[in-house]
Amino acid sequence: MKKAILYSVIFCLVLISLLYSSEGLWTSIGGPPGGYSRAADFCPPPFTEIYASSDSFLYVSTDNGLTWQITAHPKTEIYDIKIGKMGSNYCIFTATSDGIYRSFGNTSWQLVYEVATSRLAVDRNICSYIYAISNAGIVRSTDLGISWTIIHPTQQWQCIAIDPFSPQTIFIGHRTKGL
Repeated sequence: MKKAILYSVIFCLVLISLLYSSEGLWTSIGGPPGGYSRAADFCPPPFTEIYASSDSFLYVSTDNGLTWQITAHPKTEIYDIKIGKMGSNYCIFTATSDGIYRSFGNTSWQLVYEVATSRLAVDRNICSYIYAISNAGIVRSTDLGISWTIIHPTQQWQCIAIDPFSPQTIFIGHRTKGL
């Protein structure tokens, strides 16, 4: 419990410092075409790609958001995007109305979980631990999405995050009960 409160306080302080930085203003980069974007994530270093969803498509930018190219991701509603390292490459997971898609380095996409999913948490260091909020409840995979286990059947969850120091530990936000 103390750890969760500490992480919440740190998150709030980082957010406040970003909002009130020396520039004091947010700068819009325009984003991918289509308007409404539900999700975005950066590739971990040394990669420079940014991924963002818009109008049921997934886009990638390699120039800090100045231009965007559509990916080969199947056309579906994308609710969340998480990216992590995998050796000398990276893996991308998307939470969609179809379920969870996975790609290694944006080469091809595979539906690895076939239940509608709204939120994801991925271990950014090795991609092995994946947690998701789905219509089946909270699910977990420890093998890059090959197999899945329901770890909590309730569907009242709003957000999910992995402890970066202990990927077996997750924090989840409930609609009425907090973290």
